[in-house]
Amino acid sequence: MGLAQFTTKELREAVRAAAEEGLMVAAHAHGTEGIRRAVEAGVHTVQHCTWLDVEGAVGPLDFGVLDEMVRRQQVAVIAGPLPDEIAEWLKVHERSSHDDTKSIGIEAQRQLTIWTNARAARELGVKHALGTDALFGQFENYQDLAWRAQGLVELAGWPEVLVLEALWQGGALALGLAGEIGVVAPGAQADLVVLGGDPRIDIRALHDVRAVYLQGSKFSCFH
Repeated sequence: MGLAQFTTKELREAVRAAAEEGLMVAAHAHGTEGIRRAVEAGVHTVQHCTWLDVEGAVGPLDFGVLDEMVRRQQVAVIAGPLPDEIAEWLKVHERSSHDDTKSIGIEAQRQLTIWTNARAARELGVKHALGTDALFGQFENYQDLAWRAQGLVELAGWPEVLVLEALWQGGALALGLAGEIGVVAPGAQADLVVLGGDPRIDIRALHDVRAVYLQGSKFSCFH
């Protein structure tokens, strides 16, 4: 997974062809070399962006590439299925801490390293979006994004405000819809979620969904 499959030239051609049709390009890149090539080619989003070396191990961040991502306003999308150990951990623990995770397995530790690297990239100015790799259903009631947000805060030390930014504004930016979705503002789409608490204080409030509105109308199928 750490190997790059496309040359920078091929990626640039994909970006050029997409731009002619008014489209954006999302690069699926786990490896550091693939991330570097995708960024140089001018893709709009980098899915996963996990900084793997050629052996598939999580390597160090490439700060030169991160600087370029900030300059180009490219979005890193945190996605992919969670190790079962982390999924179960989030469900059964009242509140997690770094000390509590010392005994977890290798795959879970690998995921935490990826999340911690992403936090470091965000602190350097890289915008992030939160996704699931289209794998909704790993958690009950399709609340996969809420559980991932909780994991970023409780297990990887992300501030709540940055996770919420990735969840909403970051997603809008990744889709080229900044200002239209992901915000509550005049002129934006009235797609709203009503929660029973403040996720800026407690990220677990994302699980307490009271209502959902689509374009200003209450979603009648929501339970």
